[in-house]
Amino acid sequence: MKESLMSVLGLLFLAALTGCSSRGNLSEIRPVKGDLSEYSNLLVSVESNVAEDVEEERVELQDMIVADLASQDAFSTVGIDDGTRPEDSTLLMKIFISDIKKVGGVKRYFLGVFAGRAKVVTEVRLVDGSTSQELGRYEIVGESATAGGGTTTGDAVTEAAEAICELVMDLRAKPVT
Repeated sequence: MKESLMSVLGLLFLAALTGCSSRGNLSEIRPVKGDLSEYSNLLVSVESNVAEDVEEERVELQDMIVADLASQDAFSTVGIDDGTRPEDSTLLMKIFISDIKKVGGVKRYFLGVFAGRAKVVTEVRLVDGSTSQELGRYEIVGESATAGGGTTTGDAVTEAAEAICELVMDLRAKPVT
C-alpha cells in the first residue's frame, strides 16, 4: 500500500514538473520543399501583428535569432533585413508576432502559478530573396514555465527564438523533396 502511494505521488510530481517547464511548439502551415543549404546568406526581420506594444519583445526575438544563427556558422552572413534588395542566394526569414500573453515578474511574484504561462505566437515565413517566392510557413509558439524562477515573457521569447533557430538548422541539414 505504501509503495503504491509513493508511486502515485511520484507520478503526480513528474506530471506537475512537466507542466511547469518552458517549451517551444512548432506547427507546419506550409512545409518547405527543397534544399535550404543552397542559401549562403540569411536576413531576419521581426514585425508585430498585435495591438499592444511589443517593441521590446520584437527586438529581443530578432537579436536572439540573429546571434544564435550567426554563431552556428551555417550561413556566410546572418543579419537584419533592412528592406534593401538582398544579394543572390539569400534566404529571408520574415517573422510576425501574431499573439502574445505577457507575464511580468511582479505578476508572477504575487500570483505565482495562477498568473499562467507567458506566451509568444509567431508566424515564420521563409522566402527566397531573389524571387520573393515563399518557400515555407510555420507557426512557432514559445511559452514560459508556470512556476519557479525565470518564468516571464522573456522566457517565452527565448523559447520561441530557440525553436525558430532549431527549425532553420533542421531544414538546412535535411533537404525536403
